[in-house]
Amino acid sequence: MSSPLPQDLARFLQHLSRQGSREICGFIFGDPWEIVDIDNVAPGDGDFEMHHGQTQEQYMRWDAGRMVGVYHSHPGGTNFPSDNDIRHAPWGLRYWVVTDTAVTEWTFDDKPTGKRSAHLVDAVPHVPAGQGQAVDCGAGTGR
Repeated sequence: MSSPLPQDLARFLQHLSRQGSREICGFIFGDPWEIVDIDNVAPGDGDFEMHHGQTQEQYMRWDAGRMVGVYHSHPGGTNFPSDNDIRHAPWGLRYWVVTDTAVTEWTFDDKPTGKRSAHLVDAVPHVPAGQGQAVDCGAGTGR
């Protein structure tokens, strides 16, 4: 089983998600943990679309086996993935939805009907600063 997202990293993602009404998005790398934000190029506030060039750049790092997952926020919203999130979630990577109250990990699978379904893996509730394990999250653009 994969290791859970450290609380300090979850807290940092929540901090980022509170910076405005637009969804934030990016990749999470492990060993050591690192957040790499990707520009959201979706035309509206209620969705996210990762910048293609920045995404391709980060996929090159996937070869090193450090890329563990994708994150994006639902500012002021629910921690459940939307239908669009479920349809477009990448295969083979972990998937986190960030809200004001939790960072929630989901996994997806195909149904015999051709539809995908979402399954809750883990939720890291909001932890006030100063509590939890200290982790150097290496957050930054990574570009």
